[in-house]
Amino acid sequence: MDEEEQAPSQGPNLSFPTILHLFDPSTSSNPELAKHLQHELQQLQAAPEAWGLIAGLSTHDDPNVRFFSAHTAQVKISRDWATLPAELQPALLALILETLSTAINPMSHLTYQPANGVVIRKLFGCLASLILRLPFYLFPHPILTVLQTVASAAAVATSLPPQHRLRDTTPPADLLGTHALRRHLEGDLPAVMSTITEAMSSHIQGGNLELQEERLREAEAACRCAESWVDYGLGADELNALVPSLYSLLPLAAASSTLVEVLSESIWRFGKGTKVLTEPLVAWVIGPGQSLIAATEGEPSDEVIGFAKLLAALVEHSSEWLVARLGQSDVQAFLGTILRITGWQGSGGVDEAVSETSPEWTIAKDLFRELITVTRAKVRWPGSGESSDGLGGMDREEREAFDCWRRDAGEVIVCAYYIVRDEMLQSLTHLVAEQLQGAPWQDIEATLHCIRYSSEAVPLGEDTSLPVLFGEQILGRLSTRPLHGRGEERLRLTVVSMIQSYEEWFKFHPDHLLPVLNYLVPSLSSTHHISRSAADALKALCDICRNKLVQHIGAFSDLHGKIGDLGTKVIQAITSVIQALSPPDAIGPVEPALVQSMNALAACFKGLSPSDDDMFDLDDGDETTDKAAAVAAARSDPTMLSLRGRIESAITAVVQSISSLVKHSTLSSSDTLISLSPLPLLTLVTTAAERFPSALWMSLASTLTLRINSPPSPLTAKKDKTQAEEEAHTHEEHERWEIVADAAGRLVVVAGGLIGVEGGIRDHPDVVEGWFKFCSAVSSRFPGVLLRLPTHIIEAYMSLGVMGLAAHERFSLTTASGFFVALLATTRFPSPLEPIADTLLKHFGPQILRALLLSAGSEGPRSVIPNLAELLASLVVRVPGEDMASWLNAILAEEGFPDARATSEAKARLKTAVLRSRTTKKMREALHEFALVARGLDNTTYGNATAI
Repeated sequence: MDEEEQAPSQGPNLSFPTILHLFDPSTSSNPELAKHLQHELQQLQAAPEAWGLIAGLSTHDDPNVRFFSAHTAQVKISRDWATLPAELQPALLALILETLSTAINPMSHLTYQPANGVVIRKLFGCLASLILRLPFYLFPHPILTVLQTVASAAAVATSLPPQHRLRDTTPPADLLGTHALRRHLEGDLPAVMSTITEAMSSHIQGGNLELQEERLREAEAACRCAESWVDYGLGADELNALVPSLYSLLPLAAASSTLVEVLSESIWRFGKGTKVLTEPLVAWVIGPGQSLIAATEGEPSDEVIGFAKLLAALVEHSSEWLVARLGQSDVQAFLGTILRITGWQGSGGVDEAVSETSPEWTIAKDLFRELITVTRAKVRWPGSGESSDGLGGMDREEREAFDCWRRDAGEVIVCAYYIVRDEMLQSLTHLVAEQLQGAPWQDIEATLHCIRYSSEAVPLGEDTSLPVLFGEQILGRLSTRPLHGRGEERLRLTVVSMIQSYEEWFKFHPDHLLPVLNYLVPSLSSTHHISRSAADALKALCDICRNKLVQHIGAFSDLHGKIGDLGTKVIQAITSVIQALSPPDAIGPVEPALVQSMNALAACFKGLSPSDDDMFDLDDGDETTDKAAAVAAARSDPTMLSLRGRIESAITAVVQSISSLVKHSTLSSSDTLISLSPLPLLTLVTTAAERFPSALWMSLASTLTLRINSPPSPLTAKKDKTQAEEEAHTHEEHERWEIVADAAGRLVVVAGGLIGVEGGIRDHPDVVEGWFKFCSAVSSRFPGVLLRLPTHIIEAYMSLGVMGLAAHERFSLTTASGFFVALLATTRFPSPLEPIADTLLKHFGPQILRALLLSAGSEGPRSVIPNLAELLASLVVRVPGEDMASWLNAILAEEGFPDARATSEAKARLKTAVLRSRTTKKMREALHEFALVARGLDNTTYGNATAI
């Protein structure tokens, strides 16, 4: 029957035949009759007397009637719990447990009916609903109680022949995922883990075939149960106890699936737990797992598919561990297994569709040689002669289209290289050497364009053609060409871009660095586009080859005076090389670089400031009025309008430079010679935000907050501190807390003034994004500071967050939800902040839930549904189930919420998914499905094509 939670009306009393009639196979051919009967049953369930049906129908011989009994119990518990007198609640629990015991009793013939398993699952759903509603003292150890009931009922099974053994004793995931009772459930974890591991260890090889199959089903059920608990959030102790049992079941597909969950979703994800995960799995893969691979023929089995998924998850989890141990024989054997599986029969999407040893290979290479020749001719700029600018009569739009096509043609060149390989690069290098004898610049540039785009495929070990290209024979001759003329500028820009595209190659061929630098330095004085690209290339080379360039540090000092308006990039390049020096040797070079830059900056500010000694005559009367009118007229002059625009751009550039300065003067991972403390800078940025509110200061405040105590101070890292050191450490801690608290209290006032007013969220999306990034930073690093601020300040943070969830701009909405996710994550059990945060959630939780459902189902961009789903999952983890159910009932009951197209069925499905799901993935799917219905996109081509 349909389990949609619709609100039925009162209806007549029904007899057993009516229920049996609904489930009769003949009824399925009469949809109208089935719908009528189903409606009548729903009416019956809604009546107060339906509580009495539960016991009366629970022992009926027909499993459909017993299912209706269990379903009625779940419906009444979920919808009409308040109508059951409190004194009858313990009796209901006892009834459900007794019914469950009867349903799994191996002595009863009812246990072996095919539909009995559905009844059992429905009974577990009833127990899950009861856990959410019964007072804890009535059901203090829910998991343990259920397990004991199951164990007692199955106790006689050991004396029965295999065909009468219990079919399934593992509780479903719905019961295990009840987040509201996590503390009580965690108290029962030892019993749960014992039950799971015992079921796994019961899997035996050999002996009675039917018994072996039965034990196999028990082991598979145990794996599925364990997978649910991994999603719920097992700790390290539980995982340590679980994984050896899973290893013993490999290559069972269910065991592989559970291990995939451990690798990707548990607390050991992102490369943790290598001793208990990576090492044993690698050993199993190169040992017993080889027999699985060797036996694979034809279509892969479930075990082989599960094994392949397990390998993929292991590589993703342990990539750093594997890379760090490439020299070990076991790692090499493991990677060999990966390659072996990669080579299994099937489509891999490779570029080379034919084998190099086949007769067709020669034909393919000839075709690609021709393709290279044609492509090189097509990317050539039009015109001929040294004076040609290469435009060939093209207007701006045509020129931009040609530029775009040339970039696409570069992708063709890359594909061609994979076929022709070294021969192609040798041919192009030889050709450009010939062209330098007197060919037009267009021909030279076209050939170099092809060489430039080949860089993606050329191996770093190439030592035949590239040394010639970047040596005197080609690059040396190119450096002697004049810098003037549009054609020569285009050629030089391509050469500079080509140098940057091969930047990594120079790391392994440092002997060719100096000729390249000699080409780039004069390019810094060329036109804007060339000089900018040259500065980018210079910085890239300095970053990647800094250790090779320290011997030329003296030449870089001379370079500082030739930088023109490309100072930022070149200074970055110079200081990048300085970084490769030993700290004592770096002191001298870094000082001149800083002093010159600071002096230049001070000189600019001083020269642009008016002198205090200047005297101005003060006019009065009509002369003042006339002068003001003249000034107003002059200000309207197009020249002055343009000048003011350039001044504003210059001020913007200065502010951006200050932003870059603040960000890079503090480092998040390690100190440099001149790294600054973020604390005084945070106070400075806060003051700037108060005087000149903008998104820039919010963003900087976020960056600085994340960098406080990162890296930790020496006192934080030191374990055995003296009393003086302990006092100094305490002082450090208090200083951090006070400065962060001060910034948090002041910046919320700034944010409230900008985005807390009507239309503020809409009018200042950049401020909204910057503000919520700061909120997330404080919530992540200093949640205790945030939650201990005065009550009105905390409420201001929460209120602004709720407003942010109503934003229509994607980045605003994403960062607002990120703030709440961070706050919920850092204040969950066992955090001492949980009680404080729970008090806030009692008040703001319904507002947050309503805002995110409204955004997902109506007003927000669909692209942020994954972010909203993450927030929804975080709420479900933190909020007691009864509260979440109450909030959902109230919100979804609103007429037309979130849109008139949202049906009651869609709302019921969403509520069920929210209360039962435990992973963000499932929450995202449910929220997306609901959004499609609410937005009228359900079952549409567009809705299906844009499914998340």
